[in-house]
Amino acid sequence: MKKILKIVLPLITVLTLTYQPLRANENHMREAMDALNQAKAHLKAATPDKGGHRVRAIHLIDNAMDEIKAGIQYDREHESKKEEKKKKKD
Repeated sequence: MKKILKIVLPLITVLTLTYQPLRANENHMREAMDALNQAKAHLKAATPDKGGHRVRAIHLIDNAMDEIKAGIQYDREHESKKEEKKKKKD
C-alpha cells in the first residue's frame, strides 16, 4: 500500500498542477452553469402568466447553457491540441 501511495501521490500532484489553469477556467464555466440552473428553477416556479417573457427567459437560459457546454468542449479540444504541439516542439 505504501508503495502505491509513493507512486500515485506524486503523479496526482503533477497532474493537478499541470491542469490547474484549465480547471480554473472550467470552474468558472461550471459556476455559471450552476447559476443558470438556479435561475431556471426560479423561473419555472414563478406563475406562468408573464406575457410570454418567463417562457422566453427559460429558453434563453437553455441557449446560454448550451453555449457554456460548447465553450467547455472547445477549451478541452484546443487545450489538447496545444499540448500536442508543445510535445512535438520538445
